[in-house]
Amino acid sequence: MRPPRPEARPHVHQEHGVDRPDPYHWLRDRDDPAVTAHIQAENAWTDARTAHLDGLRKALFTELLGRIQEDDSSVPALDGGWLYYVRTVAGAPYTLHCRRRAPDGPEELLLDENTLAEDGGFLDVGDVEVSPDHALLLWTVDRAGDEVYDLHVRRLADGAALDTLAEVGSACWSGGSDWIWYTKLDDTLRPYQVWRHRLGADAAEDVLVYEEEDPEHRVGIGRTRDERWLLVISGSSRTTEVRYAPAHDANAPLTLFCARHEHHEYSVDSQGGRFLILTNDSDDEHGAHDERARTFALKTCQPDATDRAAWTTLVPAREDVTLEGLDVFDDFIVLYEREGGLVYLRILDRDGADHRVAMPEAAWSVGPSENPRSDQQHYRFTYTSLVTPPTVFDWDRASGRLIHRKTATVLGGFDRERYVTRRLFARSADGVAIPISLVHRRDVLPDGERPTLLYGYGSYGVPLDPSFRSSRLSLLDRGVVYAIAHVRGGADLGRAWYDVAREGGKQHTFDDFIACARALIDAGWTRPERLAIEGGSAGGTLVGAALNQAPRLFCAAIAEVPFVDCVSTMLDATLPLTTSDYPEWGNPEDEAAFRSILAWSPYDNVHAGPYPALLVTCGLNDPRVAYWEPLKWVARLRERAEAEVDVRIWTGAGHAGNSGRYGYLEDLAFVWSWLLEKLGLAGEAA
Repeated sequence: MRPPRPEARPHVHQEHGVDRPDPYHWLRDRDDPAVTAHIQAENAWTDARTAHLDGLRKALFTELLGRIQEDDSSVPALDGGWLYYVRTVAGAPYTLHCRRRAPDGPEELLLDENTLAEDGGFLDVGDVEVSPDHALLLWTVDRAGDEVYDLHVRRLADGAALDTLAEVGSACWSGGSDWIWYTKLDDTLRPYQVWRHRLGADAAEDVLVYEEEDPEHRVGIGRTRDERWLLVISGSSRTTEVRYAPAHDANAPLTLFCARHEHHEYSVDSQGGRFLILTNDSDDEHGAHDERARTFALKTCQPDATDRAAWTTLVPAREDVTLEGLDVFDDFIVLYEREGGLVYLRILDRDGADHRVAMPEAAWSVGPSENPRSDQQHYRFTYTSLVTPPTVFDWDRASGRLIHRKTATVLGGFDRERYVTRRLFARSADGVAIPISLVHRRDVLPDGERPTLLYGYGSYGVPLDPSFRSSRLSLLDRGVVYAIAHVRGGADLGRAWYDVAREGGKQHTFDDFIACARALIDAGWTRPERLAIEGGSAGGTLVGAALNQAPRLFCAAIAEVPFVDCVSTMLDATLPLTTSDYPEWGNPEDEAAFRSILAWSPYDNVHAGPYPALLVTCGLNDPRVAYWEPLKWVARLRERAEAEVDVRIWTGAGHAGNSGRYGYLEDLAFVWSWLLEKLGLAGEAA
């Protein structure tokens, strides 16, 4: 049986004096019966190629599911006399949203996502928000995986369905409970308009509040925690502009907070009648460039004077500390500070106290949990590490201590002492030291033969902080070493770590990843015949570039929904994300940007010679990475290279794969079974 090989139809792109043959361009046409036939053939090929792994796949699914506490509940959060929480039940793939009267009233079921998924198709529930008076529920639903949602409102007292709005982006309540704000999408699925809807009114009466005309900018909406202000945020990956309006005045016009200028990013919250601003603008009052400013400073101003000249500094920008976010309460502020590759929580108290929260391990990841009220006297956050399951803590303002609320249960005999985590460093092509986080079973030692999986991402400033996944135990327990490459392009070591590897500097990301692979080999952990790599979306770009540039360094690769046809996509402004991604990859209408992207674009740089075994996944309804990108890449690999490639196309899903926790585990069991065979571990029990 031969692998599918789509027809090569002559098609040549011509840009900046360069001819780019693209014989698989026709795969973009979903209405072409030949495209449907090719997708079916690819799935059939992969089914046949992996049929012998069915037993392992089923065993892995049982193993993965067996570690999960199926009947589970989140830590309840108090708001307006109600305790709100979500829970899951055995046999049900989706979440139940619940509440009960504090302290111990009976449960009230607000929304059962399982009832929304009774047709068995794809389901993603986006926003779920109770109205400020706690009488109504708003939620949004995507049933295709294309990230286009329908909005619904229900009265909680009797369950009566109220309003429905079709094809929205995101939504939130105003300060009252009679108005809803929501975003609309343009033809490229870019959120570009903000609308105001009066509950019970016909949608034809909705009011357009704001329209963003710059195609590089996307709009979002939100409400400050103290419920004083509604915010409309317009931004690209390097420029922000905020508008605000009183949350309780439905007819109040939006006010511009601070006019946009290139490379200025800022966010806004409010506390006690003042605004707080996280900004990377210069600290120089005359606007002179200040390199420290890109690590962000915390500033403040009054609502009647919000222009930059009126801001005063609370926390200045520092060269080695990046302020990544803030949570604001009536009596204190929580800052997320990244230093030395780790995120710390810093508390600024209204009484003048200023300290960092001590963490219990040497390396960790932290993020906010449920904190609905601005007057609360604790801060709830989630802590995890490579060996510690997600754990919810409350920082208590009165005592300054951490109060443990819950650690996620991991079944199946999990013992964190069986595993160890460590950090290595690789030397990249330009001499920069690149961190690598490792986790493995304690009895696994570097003998040069260890099966190893190296994971990477390296784009959009997204850091890969060390966090726990129970599914990873299926690899670790079989002796696999799991490694994370903290490459530039992510913000793992701060904002400069990101900025140096965007646009024309993108090759740094690929150099770093390849250097990490070589470092694992040089340190005696593994060898190319036992080293696999994995990445998804922009991480798939990383995998594709690494395969082109160092194909003999790996035995296998997993590219999930990979962005690989980079030049063609970035030249097509009709596609979702293209225009807003110019600051990340560059705009190839400019010749310098074109040649930069062309130099590493995975699809455009496939060459003759042996490549590692490759598993590619994609979603037919994916709005972020169109299905044809991976399919074109696979076709070119089979045409030009010596490549053993398997493809799984989710025909009813999008960027995140199949929905529901069981669908996710089935997808993962398929991927892990494929990987274990390539690492020579298909017969190994956990």
